[in-house]
Amino acid sequence: MPAGTAMTSIDINVSYLRNILDTSGPLRGTGRVIKNGSRIVFAEAEIADKDGQLVATGTGTVLVIPPR
Repeated sequence: MPAGTAMTSIDINVSYLRNILDTSGPLRGTGRVIKNGSRIVFAEAEIADKDGQLVATGTGTVLVIPPR
């Protein structure tokens, strides 16, 4: 985003799929923009443990507020 651009969340949804323990090891997050519109952006993310097992997923929608 260009400097001065702001964003505000419209919708956030997180699903926790399994416990995260001290033995889960380092967690790895992957995020993707699903649709990048001029004012609305849709994205999704996944978080996996050291064995590659999904521990959480999420989706979000944000409103882009251009600089004045």
